[in-house]
Amino acid sequence: MIRTENSLSREILGCGLAVHGALGPGLLVVEIKSALRWEPVFEAQMMTYLKLTDLRLGLLLNFQVPFFRDGIKRVVRGLEDTQFGLLGN
Repeated sequence: MIRTENSLSREILGCGLAVHGALGPGLLVVEIKSALRWEPVFEAQMMTYLKLTDLRLGLLLNFQVPFFRDGIKRVVRGLEDTQFGLLGN
């Protein structure tokens, strides 16, 4: 089966919604990216989202990588002043 870009996008977003439904609202912020290069502003944006929602945990998911595990970054609000504030790659 050949997937079009739109059908793949729908499938990815559907998976994201399924994860959100399983975890329940109010646990974490998930941001989906498709960026060729990782920019520091992505983490700054996530910190802003976490502050505005009063949540502590965020996941940045970048699908523009050869291996998806390399595109996952965990951000924890409240630890940003330590060496462990921005966890992940």
